[in-house]
Amino acid sequence: MNRAILLSVLPLLAACAAGGSGNTDSLPPESASGDVPPRLINRDYFERLMEREYPPTLRRAGIGGAVAVWVSLDAEGVVQEASVKDSSGHASLDAIAVRISRQLRFTPALNNGNALPVKIAFTVTFSARKRLVPVART
Repeated sequence: MNRAILLSVLPLLAACAAGGSGNTDSLPPESASGDVPPRLINRDYFERLMEREYPPTLRRAGIGGAVAVWVSLDAEGVVQEASVKDSSGHASLDAIAVRISRQLRFTPALNNGNALPVKIAFTVTFSARKRLVPVART
């Protein structure tokens, strides 16, 4: 593949019923308090959506960007709401990131074994990598 679409999911528990917040990257799969952050379960499907939805004109021009997106999850890990946290600088990439983020599915966030709604942030990165073409030498 001569182009790549990257998705980096860096969840942040921004709000939850238990009132906790913070970066979950440093949390073990289950913290000492019994908190388990949500985990993305349909990454492959999401990456295919990104590939299909990436505007061809931006891709051909080599234009990409990173969009930080807020998503609110219900207690089952289903996205209820999505919005731009930090823009990529390209309105069309921001809109695509929000639209397709609504199709993400996560495992439920748990607090002491109880599923709860949470709000997380993650980054969607659109990258139009061009394949290097070897130059013939004579």
